[in-house]
Amino acid sequence: PGVKGVELNYVGGDTGTLTLFGEHADGRTAKQVVQQLVESRYPGATVDYEVPNASVGYQPGYGVVADVFPTASSATYTRLRVMILAAVKHDYALIATAVGPYHEFSPAYGTGQPSGANLELAMDMGKYVNSFRWRDDPPR
Repeated sequence: PGVKGVELNYVGGDTGTLTLFGEHADGRTAKQVVQQLVESRYPGATVDYEVPNASVGYQPGYGVVADVFPTASSATYTRLRVMILAAVKHDYALIATAVGPYHEFSPAYGTGQPSGANLELAMDMGKYVNSFRWRDDPPR
């Protein structure tokens, strides 16, 4: 809510939501943008790992994969996996977030190959993350 960008609801397979948006960085680094986003949108999330060589719009940035355990009304816990990537250029941050159910990829689930993300939506995320275009960048 309140985000000016694009929100995609993944309905094939495991479900999830991908959000792509931008905001003024106000002097923050990509790491600071991601950390503030995790704290504000996913309080109590536990960062599992930093994404190596993260980039958004082909601009080097920062990313994390985190786990969130929201409580359902039935007092059960559903483990959600969150991936957040950001890059900053010209004091503007381009941000991509994906959230969906955690599933460990194995021969019985997913592509059959292990996945560090363990989030089905993450398989499609790359093509959208690098579809961002920075103002004044030449066409790719």
